[in-house]
Amino acid sequence: MSSQAWFLTSLGALACGSFAVAVFVLGIGRIAEAKREALPRENKVGALLAAVALVWCVPHARAVAFDWMLPYLYFIAAGLWVLGVKYLDYLFARAAAGLLILVSYFFVHGLFEFELSGSQGLSIVLWMLGALGIAISGKPCWFRDLLRLVARSAVWRGLFAGFFLLLGGLAAWQCVTGAMH
Repeated sequence: MSSQAWFLTSLGALACGSFAVAVFVLGIGRIAEAKREALPRENKVGALLAAVALVWCVPHARAVAFDWMLPYLYFIAAGLWVLGVKYLDYLFARAAAGLLILVSYFFVHGLFEFELSGSQGLSIVLWMLGALGIAISGKPCWFRDLLRLVARSAVWRGLFAGFFLLLGGLAAWQCVTGAMH
């Protein structure tokens, strides 16, 4: 599979994931408050997301790491994962925020690399998603506050669902139009 075909497949996955998040956002009011409140601090799922994010970060770290560190980067990532799982509060929120940043960077980079026409709108939405990840990673309790806000307000629920529907729609459109060229 060519790298462009792989990227277009990834865009399709982004579209499906965005639509799933929109459905979750629309139904968040029906989730028990205790489960909603526990999600940002969820350790098991947070540990899995953190492992994915750290493995994804290693190739990026190669560009800035000292030469003597290169053979040890995966071991360093594993050690950081153990420390994070053991000592970090709001692990799910932090790991999800890190993945939002990584996903946004990956797709914005790919849109420019493969010069897909009409990708400016998707790039802007992805930058907004990355900015949300940066904000949550800096203040992970905001993820809990965001869940509360979306659960209690139909306006915010509609805005966030609309944002993820827009993201999914633009990603699907780019996937289809990119495959046709």
